[in-house]
Amino acid sequence: MRALKNFILDLIFPRRCLGCKQVDTWLCESCFKLIEQYEGQHIDYRLKHLNRLIVASPYSKNKLLTTAIHTLKYQRHPEDIAEKLGSMLARSLKFGLNQITTRPGQDYCLIPVPLHRRRCRERGFNQAEELAKAVEESLRACKAISLDSSLLNRDRYTTSQVKAGSRQARLKNLEKAFSTTDKINPETTCILVDDVATTGTTLEECAKVLRKAGAQQVWGLVVARN
Repeated sequence: MRALKNFILDLIFPRRCLGCKQVDTWLCESCFKLIEQYEGQHIDYRLKHLNRLIVASPYSKNKLLTTAIHTLKYQRHPEDIAEKLGSMLARSLKFGLNQITTRPGQDYCLIPVPLHRRRCRERGFNQAEELAKAVEESLRACKAISLDSSLLNRDRYTTSQVKAGSRQARLKNLEKAFSTTDKINPETTCILVDDVATTGTTLEECAKVLRKAGAQQVWGLVVARN
């Protein structure tokens, strides 16, 4: 069904590289290589629930990246761009895992930040889930990393965090917006996946819910930090 939908959309809105306008792709390899990637931007957050934030690329320094993220979220062509941005996330996560000492049997669970079902219907997909799928695909050889798109729910429809304003207003906007469907093994490190982090309030609220469900370690993994 998705393949048919993408075929129809390609007929109506032919894909052209967001950088050089090459046909049949939203982001060609040459332009993709122009996007600056951090070797390892790992921020130990001083928030109550989120332990670490891994950022793949600077947001404001590259117009192509900001355009790619906007196109991913709002143009209903997720797969092409998600694959490229997901490979950036996978590279940063792999770098981060290589920098820490892991316990034998340590597991990591990719959890996309959920959209409310109403917003998901409006958009047609959840961009965070598309990114998480791309990360899992890139790191498929790593058996310790899994994906769970149903563990975290968004129960309450909220206004855009951008429109919410201050950090306190953003926290209020997300109050009791998320819930979990199951208990979490304390030995599993939960990795929240999203496109952009600004103040970190969305990741923090998700992390709070995951910790209440048993998680001891919750990380954030984002394409960029605004």
